[in-house]
Amino acid sequence: MRPNLLELAQPEAAADYLSRHLFSGSLALLLGAGVSKPLGLPSWKELVDGCLDELRSDPYTGPDLELGGTKVVRLCGEQNRDVRQLIGAVLYKSAAIDSVSLMGNPRLGSLGAMLMGSRRGTVTNVVTFNFDSVLEEYLSLHGYVSRVVTELPAITGNEDVTVYHIHGYIPSPNASGAHPSREVIFSKDSMNARVGEQNGSWPTLLRTFARSKVLLMLGMSAASSIGSAVGPLFKDESAAIAADRPTAFWVGAESFDQDVRHTLLNANVVPVKLLDHNELEAFLLRICRGAAARIGRAIL
Repeated sequence: MRPNLLELAQPEAAADYLSRHLFSGSLALLLGAGVSKPLGLPSWKELVDGCLDELRSDPYTGPDLELGGTKVVRLCGEQNRDVRQLIGAVLYKSAAIDSVSLMGNPRLGSLGAMLMGSRRGTVTNVVTFNFDSVLEEYLSLHGYVSRVVTELPAITGNEDVTVYHIHGYIPSPNASGAHPSREVIFSKDSMNARVGEQNGSWPTLLRTFARSKVLLMLGMSAASSIGSAVGPLFKDESAAIAADRPTAFWVGAESFDQDVRHTLLNANVVPVKLLDHNELEAFLLRICRGAAARIGRAIL
């Protein structure tokens, strides 16, 4: 029977549904910049403007931040600056990423609860649009092994969590032994090239996850979620999936209009609106507790 996406959009119903997939191992995470905000990492707008400030240029005022990234890349070329080094310097400038801060951060704690192995189920695959290494460093502090994938095809092994950095990877100075990816997707041209690879490795990876997992989208703008990054792909895949299950759950406290809500639902994505950004941690832990309750019933 076709699932009722409007009923699943209620936070309690969404958490219960997602707990079933955590329990069965069929849940994966899709992360955006909002996930790292509680640690002091910048939003996409703040990152672009921070880079422009370092390049002695005015803040970007246009509506398309990808064009702001294009300006950063152009100025780096003109000033003979390494764009990866510049992004890294701005990315971690105000971030609280020492071990004590990472260990005590509630957002990472709730994400870690989903990623750390347990009999009630665990998430082993993460796709992120972020450059930072915060999640991997947090897992390492707990003795968990993560594999960073920045190029495809890639061999994966017996790591606890595989993190696919679809736009590139710029590790913090604290990430011992880690190296940045050879390229970062930051300009409009590079974004278009990546999205335009309809049969390329990264779109194929996303399609594979859409077909084999329920995706939990966190830290992403509702509008951008249906834009060039994943919206067309989800829409293409919805015909084969919608009769059985949602493709993904978008979860956040951002307000959005009815047109955005309709488009998400039309792409087989459940929009779960929280009352406040601080509710996300409780929502993720509710999923974990729900999965644990299921194994408890199985034992009994």
